[in-house]
Amino acid sequence: MPELPVCGPEGPLRAPSARTAPSAPVRAVLFDFSGTLFQVAAYADRIRAALARPVDDATMDRLLDGLEAGLSDPAVVAAQHARDVSARAHRHAFTTWYASVAELAPVAGVLYE
Repeated sequence: MPELPVCGPEGPLRAPSARTAPSAPVRAVLFDFSGTLFQVAAYADRIRAALARPVDDATMDRLLDGLEAGLSDPAVVAAQHARDVSARAHRHAFTTWYASVAELAPVAGVLYE
């Protein structure tokens, strides 16, 4: 069975590579606002824009690894509960996740915007 990509709340953290095995046929689909039908922009593109400086591939991999690890951080998991009940809860959920990576913490608000 092909390995599924690690996804953040808005879709895959990394773009599919040529090494990615073909996925199984789709049997059902559940739609939500973001991450299912579309992704605002790739996480890497959003991070580069928020940091407003060049980010090499090795650094980007480290940042994306940090976001991936953050998905299991208890504070991040707790912040995700009921994130869709208000704009404030939604912002808190995402900025908590972004801030779980020390280098992204100063730009967590920019990443959310």
